[in-house]
Amino acid sequence: MIFFNLRFNIPHNTLTFVQSKTILTNPKEILLRAKAAKNQIKQQCKQLSKINPRQLDTLFHTAHTDIFENFDCLQCANCCITTGPMLSYRDIERAASALRIRPSEFIEKYVKIDEDGDQVMNTLPCPFLGKDNLCSIYD
Repeated sequence: MIFFNLRFNIPHNTLTFVQSKTILTNPKEILLRAKAAKNQIKQQCKQLSKINPRQLDTLFHTAHTDIFENFDCLQCANCCITTGPMLSYRDIERAASALRIRPSEFIEKYVKIDEDGDQVMNTLPCPFLGKDNLCSIYD
């Protein structure tokens, strides 16, 4: 797992993420670091809760774009291993097309509705994640 450090500056309404150089794979180390940062995380959440939700959403989208311009997902593929994406109908159509099946078949075989009502993969890690961290159905 790669840690990101959130920095938020209320007067300037800026949100930045700083990527740690450390890649952690030991679950005990990850838990220790998360516990050590608990107070900092609570403080940051309190600050973020003061921002207009639309403005906060814009700040996060900007930060997300900045991070993933310089981040190679193939380093860890943790998202595909632990959480999986929310699937739009377009995602389902593309995946079904890659597998040469109907979208309804893809949904029946690979999709479930989560507690928030979103369509997500029904198993983790994603069944299409290869050992090389590449997706076997997307380019």
